[in-house]
Amino acid sequence: MNLGTIGSEEISPSHQNTKNQYGLDDWKVFGGDNLWPQAVAFLNRKSNVHRGILNKKTLYITGKGFSTENTELQNLLSNVNAEGEDFREVFRKLNFDDQSNGNAWLEVVTNRNGQFLNLYHHDYTTCRLGNKKERGYVLLHSDWAKVHRSRDKIKRVPLYPEFEDTEGDGNLRSMVHFKDYEPEFVDYGLPQWIAGMGVSAIAYKTDKWNISRLDNNFNSSGVLLVEGEFENEQEAEDLKAEFQKEFTGEGKTGKVMFIAKGAGGESTEFIPFNQGSDSDWSDLHAQSTSDLVLAHGWYRTLSGISDNTGFDTDRILNEYSIALQEVILDRQEYFLGKIKAIITEILGIPTDDLEVINKPPLSAKPDYMRVWEARKADGLDYDEDDPEQKMFLSNIKSANLTINGQ
Repeated sequence: MNLGTIGSEEISPSHQNTKNQYGLDDWKVFGGDNLWPQAVAFLNRKSNVHRGILNKKTLYITGKGFSTENTELQNLLSNVNAEGEDFREVFRKLNFDDQSNGNAWLEVVTNRNGQFLNLYHHDYTTCRLGNKKERGYVLLHSDWAKVHRSRDKIKRVPLYPEFEDTEGDGNLRSMVHFKDYEPEFVDYGLPQWIAGMGVSAIAYKTDKWNISRLDNNFNSSGVLLVEGEFENEQEAEDLKAEFQKEFTGEGKTGKVMFIAKGAGGESTEFIPFNQGSDSDWSDLHAQSTSDLVLAHGWYRTLSGISDNTGFDTDRILNEYSIALQEVILDRQEYFLGKIKAIITEILGIPTDDLEVINKPPLSAKPDYMRVWEARKADGLDYDEDDPEQKMFLSNIKSANLTINGQ
């Protein structure tokens, strides 16, 4: 599970059903070694551009909270599980997993009378779908790399809409599997940025190379001609090892080739290699950044990526408006639709008016927006029937200009 493998490995549908190396076939493996989710999690922590896009998309899709007029529903959302989490925190984790891996897992806990409802998020690296005799279940394990040593620690939770008392405490549990659609993949989803896996690895490696050069004081690689004779071969090797330890960076940056000259020769001389590839590395990093934004289906200004154009307010608002319609609202409904149905089914609480509060990164609002719409967008109380709130923002701005003009 190294980054080189991640950058080049082809994930095929057959990987989902390959019998794993330990001879255990109770679960559908994800990746050739069943550790593809772990490999993706590793990459998500190493590539700063990729991680920045994931963080920003999660932030915007999670929104600023939830709006509903139902007091009972408000109370539920403020405390949705025994760990004291509110619904926004669970919603944020689901969104992050969805953007990171294309799979998200939500555990639903209640009792036979539907007297309460708890919602728990589960880390996507801990979940696998059951196979054969475990079909219809989600299997949970804290470390799938070591599952062959601790198979008895696997927990089983039925897939929604089935419920079971899996803990023996009288409560019923079920697991909801959210997965992004990908042709040929039936069991697990794939992240939307899957085509950008290679460029994500490139962005990480170019950053790693630059850091290595910085740590190495940007020393050049080359040939060092050392004058004089060594008493023995070991003495020469010790000098070479000490020099390389102090001056050679990661990835062989600053790598020096030693050549010992005989006694009586000229002074010690260093011949550097040509470092003309610096611009190629910079261009490669810039290209991988652009490709990553494209693979994510996202926008540069909403990713925190600086451009030479500076802080363009209009561009930010325009890209947010497009992202809201094309990505944000779709992803919100993707999770909320199922969760609202579960809340109504178990507790009988109406959830029709439950919505995510979305706010643009800047406070500017279009002139064609009505006052009540602007207040709703800001999470404030609003009244669609109030004559004053039915006014367009453009009318208010015009009135202010008239007053100021007097």
